[in-house]
Amino acid sequence: MKTTEYGFSSPLEMAITLNNRMELENIRNQFHEILQQEEKNSDNFVKILKTMPKEMKEKLELSFEDLLALCKNKLEGDEKKKQEFLNLLSNQLQEDLENYISGYEKKFKTSAIKAGCAVGAVGIGLAGAVVGAGMATGALLSAGAAAVAVGAVAKASSFGRRRSSRVQTREYVLRKKNKSADGH
Repeated sequence: MKTTEYGFSSPLEMAITLNNRMELENIRNQFHEILQQEEKNSDNFVKILKTMPKEMKEKLELSFEDLLALCKNKLEGDEKKKQEFLNLLSNQLQEDLENYISGYEKKFKTSAIKAGCAVGAVGIGLAGAVVGAGMATGALLSAGAAAVAVGAVAKASSFGRRRSSRVQTREYVLRKKNKSADGH
């Protein structure tokens, strides 16, 4: 208001213009309150990840449109002046919205990276535990396999003899059966 020159033709026109300027400031303050509330609602990375930047922009654009409609109803004077005030307000709110969304996108990306790191750390921790357990299991299995191998080597000769004698016994029984079957 300080940098704008006014060419008021009447005190009424001056009062209307000042009233409209105050309405613009009130609407802009309301929009800033909405932005501050969204900022509070997204104070940690988990909350931020619940709302994508595109969704946040759409949500704030609805508030933006509602506030413009509210302002249009509250402005006084002729339509040309009202439209000038609305265009001024729209440009200001659009700039505020773009600045907020730009910051929100950065916060969203940072939050996504934090979440990815957290998940990755958990995954690495689990993978490390699995590898550690696998190594311990592998060591136990290797020790067990080595013991079995040593036992097998130590008893290989007796195991082989027992098997041979079993095979021989089976063959003997089969031969007897065949002879008795031929004899009858």
